[in-house]
Amino acid sequence: GRAPRPNVLLICIDDLRPDLGCYRPQGAPATVVTPNLDLLAAQGVRFTSAWCQQALCNPSRASFLTGCRPLTTGVTDLKTHFRSALPDVKTLPEWFKDNGYHTRAIGKLEHGNLLDERSWSVPNERPERSLIYALEENKALNRPRQKGPPTENADVPDNAYRDGVVTELALAALAQAGREADGGQGARTPRPFFLALGYHKPHLPFAAPRRYWDLHPPESITLAPNPTAPLGAPPVALHDGAELRRYQGVPAAGPLPDEMARELVRGYRACVSFVDAQIGRVLAALEDAALADNTLVVVFGDHGYYLGEHGLWAKMGLFDDAMAVPLILRLPAGPQGETRDALVELVDLYPTLAELCGLPLPDHLEGLSFAPLLTPQLAPQDAPPVPSAAAWKRASFGVHAHGEVLGRTLRTPRYRLNRWSLGQEGAGPGGQLAAPDIYELYDHSVDPGENRNLALEGQPAELRRKLLELDTGGWRQALPAGSAAR
Repeated sequence: GRAPRPNVLLICIDDLRPDLGCYRPQGAPATVVTPNLDLLAAQGVRFTSAWCQQALCNPSRASFLTGCRPLTTGVTDLKTHFRSALPDVKTLPEWFKDNGYHTRAIGKLEHGNLLDERSWSVPNERPERSLIYALEENKALNRPRQKGPPTENADVPDNAYRDGVVTELALAALAQAGREADGGQGARTPRPFFLALGYHKPHLPFAAPRRYWDLHPPESITLAPNPTAPLGAPPVALHDGAELRRYQGVPAAGPLPDEMARELVRGYRACVSFVDAQIGRVLAALEDAALADNTLVVVFGDHGYYLGEHGLWAKMGLFDDAMAVPLILRLPAGPQGETRDALVELVDLYPTLAELCGLPLPDHLEGLSFAPLLTPQLAPQDAPPVPSAAAWKRASFGVHAHGEVLGRTLRTPRYRLNRWSLGQEGAGPGGQLAAPDIYELYDHSVDPGENRNLALEGQPAELRRKLLELDTGGWRQALPAGSAAR
């Protein structure tokens, strides 16, 4: 008979940039201690050029959950539910549920209180918000518009914070799934599961048990090598890091003191190591429940994060540091220890996971399944066994929207082109007050840190024309030859 459909373990990590041990340049020392994610990458496939659709929690999550891009979902802020614009859309978990999977979410999948109950077979399980801090004095300081301290280094167990509780709930869910799968002779075959875990860290505040801080001693912390704005960057491309400024003790404006900046970088890395340990426990439980051999595991960040690059902190914007995400997949009997350099996007996750699990695809998707990059048998006829990066997408696409500002970006393997529209339709109130578009262009072959805006310099006319045509044509024009969004 046909092999059973694989289970899916999807792990989304808030604010995680691709700064993991397995993402360090070859020969360079690791800056973040992540042994469990490094092991997962050694057992699967690591994507080196993965991008979000918008560097903000709600828009990014609405995009990968629906398989649509932010200007289709209508979600470019932290308040809008994707069902306002797409009331009948089938989300990724809902599609799996409709196709016989038991779908369950633990932790932060949807943003804030914008839950989508119809996506899940059982109600979403979320730890108490009071566990943002562990120390009582910091809990007393934490308010919606005036936060507590930006860091907390406390000698407490993992479950003193929300992510430790997410892990405990996940272990119980996997143990239950294992018991159901081992029901004995004559037992009814259990439904495959789609278990989605949402880890909160390394989102601010950078609060983690002390043992994870100890993995990153103060003397190991270095600051961003490019702490000033790119040469020629327009003011609209920058922001004041308002998310961080709300925390106690952080200056309301201007550069951060070096000592504070180092403590923030250390806290961010401690939180990444904390979440790495949680994922290690979950993957061990998957093995203990005898489920690992038939479970597809995917781990990714919802968007990138600034740690002082360009003088920026937190998220938002269109630079690489905001748009780049780590992405690791482990397939049952799939490739191990491999990397893929082809451009992929989080909006591609929906069609990819559906195709890998043998599900049909709904018609509304705006992403491209990258299953052919993982499983040669799913590649089009006459294609190479695994399509090369050059034969895959020509560009990834993203947006940034705030008030009357709408930014669009495309990223090719070599260039990033940003186009900022002020007062344009779709950019908020005042759409009739259109101003000329403002551009940024960065050449990663000579400027991987995006420190020099070439848009105002004498670039070859043919290059400008090709990039602008690709920007105008949009994501459909960037798809591989002979393919369609699926």
